Amino acid sequence: MSLPSAKIKPNTVWYSLWLIPMITLILTAITLFQSEFRKGPIISIQLQQGYGLKPGDPLRYRGISIGKVESVALASNLMKHIIVQVRLSHEARNIARSGSLFWVVRPQVGIQNITGLDTLIGRKYLSVLPGHGVYRNSFIGLENPPIHKMMASEGLEVLLRAKHNGGVSPGSLVKYRQHPVGIVLSVNLSSDASAIQIRILIEPQYTVLIQENTVFWQSGGVNIKGGISGFDLRVGSLQDLFQGGISLAVPEHQAKQAKPGHPFVLYSKPKDEWIQWTPILPLRSTALKTLPNMPIASISWQYKQYGFLTNDSVNQGRVLAFKGGFLGLSSLLQAPNDALPDSTQLSIEQQLVKLHKNKNPMALHFLPAPHKATPWQGILRNTTIPEDVFIVGGSALTVKQISAIRFSQTPVSDKTNEQQKNAIWQVDPQLKFASDWNGAAVIAISDNAIIGFLSVKEKQVSVLLSPLKAIK
Repeated sequence: MSLPSAKIKPNTVWYSLWLIPMITLILTAITLFQSEFRKGPIISIQLQQGYGLKPGDPLRYRGISIGKVESVALASNLMKHIIVQVRLSHEARNIARSGSLFWVVRPQVGIQNITGLDTLIGRKYLSVLPGHGVYRNSFIGLENPPIHKMMASEGLEVLLRAKHNGGVSPGSLVKYRQHPVGIVLSVNLSSDASAIQIRILIEPQYTVLIQENTVFWQSGGVNIKGGISGFDLRVGSLQDLFQGGISLAVPEHQAKQAKPGHPFVLYSKPKDEWIQWTPILPLRSTALKTLPNMPIASISWQYKQYGFLTNDSVNQGRVLAFKGGFLGLSSLLQAPNDALPDSTQLSIEQQLVKLHKNKNPMALHFLPAPHKATPWQGILRNTTIPEDVFIVGGSALTVKQISAIRFSQTPVSDKTNEQQKNAIWQVDPQLKFASDWNGAAVIAISDNAIIGFLSVKEKQVSVLLSPLKAIK
């Protein structure tokens, strides 16, 4: 009878006791490595003044924190400078490139308003404008924000010459109708010290305002004019009072576009007529994709005056060549209410067109008629709210670009025709249209759709809007 043999098991307690600390150590090492790897580089910024910066203050770009100040100390070279050490975040490591510009944000009058006011009660901070050069870790900071670099480089730079600067300084605003359109880059004496030379930069979307006959004047301070009827007090904006400002006006008679570096005179005050100028200057460069075929229609008829006198009348204007006929003002495409029977004749491009006897009460009318003209292939739609538009018409079929602000919405008084309510825009009386613009097509800039037609009468110009839904 054999005795049972003993089975020997290895002692795993020793391994278990070491396994947990080793795993913990490995995980800690990985965490520390990842934490160190995620840190961005440290850069050094040399400043003339510290402006109250201290460790922990942020470095910001576009309002987002991308780093922190680690130390602020005097430089060793006779303590003429301040050296600020900044730790960048890992995501912002590419900021450490040549061409990057750094400055301390502090309260001052800036590009659009008084900037840096948050630093009065909050912590100071650094700001940066990234460069695109090679990697580097030391920079020389700026005393002021780089205004020229912050503006779009494709703007227009011109020169103003004045007898005195009138409080204008770098950063002062250039305004058109009290709206900022540019900024002052520098103010210096001319090379012969006979005048003040001011460089200004106009933002790209407003360069159309700078023509060779554009006028400029100083808008800072307070202007008081007195007379028999009383006093006229003109006060500029708060920023103009603090830092000076420049205003401009453009004559209604347009001139050539000014080229970079064009010299202008900066006047001390404006003439009264400058303030009244209201030129039409499209601010955005937009092209009409397709020019509609707009033949000239001429409708003539006879009517009774005083019940017994027979008179002749003629109305002319543009109509739209449409598929299967013509579309336009009812006054051009159907007999007037006062026309004598069988006295109305319509000719389009000097070809007689047969009129229909059925009267259309709408302001716009479609007249079915055969024609060989190229029909409109674009969109026809309705609208209610004024839009920026092209107006195509005139004797030479030219294009005008008109801003939506030039139209006012007017409901139609005829309550029996619900479709025509809110279907008229009154055109700003300051815009002048000759009679040959009657019937001109009104085309929305947003989608190049025809939305109505221009009605030109003796005392009123309006846009009669299409009541139709969008069709192609």
